[in-house]
Amino acid sequence: MWGEGNLTPNYILFCACGSFGALQFVAGKYARRDLTPFAPRLAQLVGAVFVIFAFAWFFRIQPDLFIPGLAGGEFVVYSFVGFVIAFLISRLLGWLATRFTPRHVHALAPRKRELHSK
Repeated sequence: MWGEGNLTPNYILFCACGSFGALQFVAGKYARRDLTPFAPRLAQLVGAVFVIFAFAWFFRIQPDLFIPGLAGGEFVVYSFVGFVIAFLISRLLGWLATRFTPRHVHALAPRKRELHSK
């Protein structure tokens, strides 16, 4: 791996956590059920917490970040890898949430309201 010591896996994990948080926040903001298993407001909160945690954790564990640091190309590649990991996890969680939500609950809800309104 490029980089020195644990810098590379730590940076990929930092990018994955930060990207996951950003994806959750945006999915909550625009109610994208394919990217989050959470309710919109909770998704925004979870996203903000993940981004804050990612920065706090990474800069706490990696104080010698730039001595010697990663080169520009390595930053781009590892950022992309972290984003892809976060995107795949978000899609998986969204798929699981929609797959295992009981469909009959959603299908019966309008009928119930119609019965009560008559």
